[in-house]
Order: sequence, then structure tokens, then C-alpha cells
Amino acid sequence: MKTDLLDKFPAVAALDPGASGGLAILAPASDGAAIFLYPIPADPAELSELIPFGSVIFIEKVPPFVGRIIPSSAAFKLGKSCGWLEGWAAGRQHRVVMVSPQTWQAGLGIAKGKLKQGHWKSALKAEASRRYPGLDGLTLKTSDALLILDYALNFSPRN
Repeated sequence: MKTDLLDKFPAVAALDPGASGGLAILAPASDGAAIFLYPIPADPAELSELIPFGSVIFIEKVPPFVGRIIPSSAAFKLGKSCGWLEGWAAGRQHRVVMVSPQTWQAGLGIAKGKLKQGHWKSALKAEASRRYPGLDGLTLKTSDALLILDYALNFSPRN
């Protein structure tokens, strides 16, 4: 696992916004670095207790449209949640990097094909478990955040 971003930031976080989303954090530990997984708190202000001031946060971009998978009522809530998270992160002087699902999923080596949403989420969780076996807190809620963190550590451009 690459940890060079910890040379520039106190922690590296990845957020999958939304009520069923999650948070993955890479932070310094006594033996180098450790990954911590959490569901998105009911009160997003609790993120201040989890993510150190001045970290870099990779946030999944929410789709700009609604359709079969995301009804319009859910899209509004998701957009509001994502916007709140972006504003909160900027206010805490975090560096925010928005990443689309297509971008972070491109390096996974698994094809969505015609999988239904539930099966796709299970495939993503299985891939996260394969890459990080035995990691505490890995659930359907946190698996996307862990894979976004994996993208951040291994594939994202360094600026």
C-alpha cells in the first residue's frame, strides 16, 4: 500500500456520500499507517472527530442526472449531502478531490456488465475484501469508500 500522501497530509480520507455511504481513512499508526472504516455518521458534523484538520479527502462525485437507479427524490438528498460534505471539507481546510465512479472503478479489473445494483455492490465489497483481507469494519456501506481510498493511494495523480 502506498502511503506517500501521508508525507503531505495528516490523513487521507475517502467518502462515499449518502445515507448508505461510508468513510475510509488512512492515518499514521505506531507501525506505519492504518486504515479505519466507518459508515457515514447520522450527523455529518461528527466527521470532524474522525478526519484530522488539513487532510486530503477524495469524495465520490454524485451523478448529475436521475434515472432508473436513482429516483429524483433520492438524487436531491444525495446532491445535498455531497454539497454539504464539500463545504464542510473546504471549511476545515481539507484538500478536496472529486472522483467519479467511472474513474475509481476503472482500475478494479471487474466489469459491471448487466449486473443489477445489489449484485454490483456485492461484487465491489468482494473486491475490497480481496484487496484488504481481514480489515475491520468492511461492510456494504464502507466498501465503496475503501475502494475510493485504494484509488487515491494507488492511481490518483499526485499534485
